[in-house]
Amino acid sequence: MKRVWEFLNGNKTIICMTASTLLQQAVKYDIVPESKGISFAIGITMTLGGGSLFHHAKKGYFTRKKGN
Repeated sequence: MKRVWEFLNGNKTIICMTASTLLQQAVKYDIVPESKGISFAIGITMTLGGGSLFHHAKKGYFTRKKGN
């Protein structure tokens, strides 16, 4: 999991939140049937996206001085 997280460095928030939104819309428009697996995938992508957004905030990406 750590290797995947590092591989996605810099794009985690966008990738995870976009994946979550696409899955939610696919369920909404009956492209994909709603199931526990899809709900789990939506939850995981939202959690990872939220975690990476928090990580950006913690490092100072939303201030004038950028973090490392």
